[in-house]
Amino acid sequence: MTMMAMPRRALLVGAALLLAGGNLWWFMRGKQAPEPDFVLGTTWEQVEITADVLPSLPRFDVVHGAWSDRGRPISAIGDRVRPFHGDDVISELKPRSYLAIAIAADEGPQELRPMLLDLARASICDVAVVPDGMKPGPRSGVYVDIQHIVSVRDERGKAQDCIAAQRAAAPSSASR
Repeated sequence: MTMMAMPRRALLVGAALLLAGGNLWWFMRGKQAPEPDFVLGTTWEQVEITADVLPSLPRFDVVHGAWSDRGRPISAIGDRVRPFHGDDVISELKPRSYLAIAIAADEGPQELRPMLLDLARASICDVAVVPDGMKPGPRSGVYVDIQHIVSVRDERGKAQDCIAAQRAAAPSSASR
């Protein structure tokens, strides 16, 4: 072996180790993807919102943190929750109830997160969201999917799970 081959071999081995170390660092650096502002799931169910109901759907005012109906404040958004009477159950995730709400068509995550957080805190997890501009169909209604609120980030950045309100149980035969 010549004197020139030794330093060249050491240089090649060093370069190979440097490349292997760089690849190892790149793939093992542990960088996590940013957490989403909110997570929605689907119930695979749709509901028809009739044309006469569309103008009175509740809207959330992000500035005031309150719900309104045609500009008038709504004291308890839970009073607007409707029972779901779907004939065809597509999945076992069928909602028992839902809240139909209206949003501006251009609302983004900054406007949706506080609205969804307010609903999650009120234990309203199933919502039918009607964006402005939806036109009623031939049977005078719009069809929208019922979305399930899974979790929403609060003001501190902590994920808040949406836990649906429990219905009062029917009297059991054991209490008779």
